[in-house]
Amino acid sequence: MRLFHTQSESQTSSATAIHLRAGLAAAMLVMLNKVVAAEIDATVYVNKHFEVREHDAPTKYVWNRETRVAKVTGSLKDNLRIQRLRLYPGWNLCSLAVTAREALAQLERKPPELPLISDALKWDPLGQVWLPVAGDETLSGGTVLWLKATANATLTISGTYADPANRNVTASGAFLPSTGLEAWDLKSAMSNLPSATTWTYNAVFTRWLSWLPPPLELQSDLPMFIAPGQAAFVHADALTELEVPEAALRIHYYHHDHLGSSSCLSDTNGQLIEESSFYPFGCARFESQLCAIKENYQFTQKERDRESRLNYFESRYQYTLLSRFLSVDPEIEHITADLLKYPQKAELLFLCAESTDCLSGSYWTRCR
Repeated sequence: MRLFHTQSESQTSSATAIHLRAGLAAAMLVMLNKVVAAEIDATVYVNKHFEVREHDAPTKYVWNRETRVAKVTGSLKDNLRIQRLRLYPGWNLCSLAVTAREALAQLERKPPELPLISDALKWDPLGQVWLPVAGDETLSGGTVLWLKATANATLTISGTYADPANRNVTASGAFLPSTGLEAWDLKSAMSNLPSATTWTYNAVFTRWLSWLPPPLELQSDLPMFIAPGQAAFVHADALTELEVPEAALRIHYYHHDHLGSSSCLSDTNGQLIEESSFYPFGCARFESQLCAIKENYQFTQKERDRESRLNYFESRYQYTLLSRFLSVDPEIEHITADLLKYPQKAELLFLCAESTDCLSGSYWTRCR
């Protein structure tokens, strides 16, 4: 007996289309996993002295008139501090940076008829179990919490703050809190533990993100940093210790060149942590980075956008590779034809956006 197989062109096209759709679906699934694993960062600009930077790290700036001279992250004193926890609907894996009295009561500052936290558990490292949290219970700094929220919210909790210490990891695994009010480069801290595994919970996408040992390291999707208020589960082959960020790196001192660019950054001990030089219009000529988090304010102390790589000059963006601004100066409307005819007059003029001396409401006035 002989078997014959016949297939029309339409059937062949349909089969090819099915295979293509299956391949596209698989590719889209891989891309979706990458998007889920990607860190979603946003910066909150409160004022010139305070920002909430990448990984929800509170950042303070010290100024000398109009010159930024230092950046402070974390906390420099062990006293009363306020911590903010960002919660999403459902379960959230969190940690406390402060020792708070009546911690759950502080987090539930909502009308009784609208409870925000429906369930709260704390991790017991000795018993390796989750325990319920009482409403009047005092929770120490470093406590890992499972909080079930009913809505999106950013909650505040106050208490005494203490400098974070190195974290101990056992062979049975442990939930580790973040390093106080500082972002923790967990992957660098675990670089000497090639066989360790780590998980953290992403409340936005309601799934666990992992860091797996070889040969599964390519499937890892763990973010590089653990933000303040987050936590992670770490499993190692033997008892080991993970280092927290150095205390000397909490202060960055800016050393400027003749244009005001941050050519060098040093830590509290005066050790060099970043060095850079620029071509006349801001394109990087040399960069040396010893710190995990790259400095944002570099050329002429203007912020470089991490996505577009453009320098932000408050009113417009600059593209350093072309040595051009991407838009016209918005103050061009205040420049008169007389000023263009006699440009030497421009030397006697300056911009005074906040001055009450500006003649007839104009932004330009004579320098006194």
